[in-house]
Amino acid sequence: MKKPLPLLLSLFFMPFILSSQSVDTATVVMQVDSLIQVSWALAEQNQLDQAMEVNIVAERLTLEYLGKETTMYGRVCFTRARLFQYRNNLQEAERWYLEARAIREKVLGKDNLDYAWTVHNLANIYRDRREYVKSEKLFLEAKDIREKILGKESVDYANTLHHLGVLYYQMSDFQKDLKLII
Repeated sequence: MKKPLPLLLSLFFMPFILSSQSVDTATVVMQVDSLIQVSWALAEQNQLDQAMEVNIVAERLTLEYLGKETTMYGRVCFTRARLFQYRNNLQEAERWYLEARAIREKVLGKDNLDYAWTVHNLANIYRDRREYVKSEKLFLEAKDIREKILGKESVDYANTLHHLGVLYYQMSDFQKDLKLII
């Protein structure tokens, strides 16, 4: 039996309702993290409207208790971007990836895997829109970060090379595409 989304969400807020004391930051982080995980699970079940509703609740909690320039808000923005990308709304996806990238750069720095994921996904948006120069620049940035942190044997590094190869193929730049294989 399916549980209604409002009932499910109310369970996440029970600690806030029951407590008359000030809200603990660690509790909020756990709540937001749980909401993001629920949002991803709903997206995997192709329940994108409900996934977006949960993400909006996570955003409200984050902004109210943690603030905008936080790792958690960066995660909320990244998740929102992915949800728009799943809907093929590339304009909104771009907007939210740009927000996530700015926050992650400021809070985590560029030499960070979360930042690299954001840049990689933004590069996919630009590739899909045939904005090849922007896409290449971002794929190369993601590649360099992943190589530096994970090494050339990592799956994420290989994933970026694959997407870069697809970009070069779409651009008909077979010389660059061939260099990735060799």
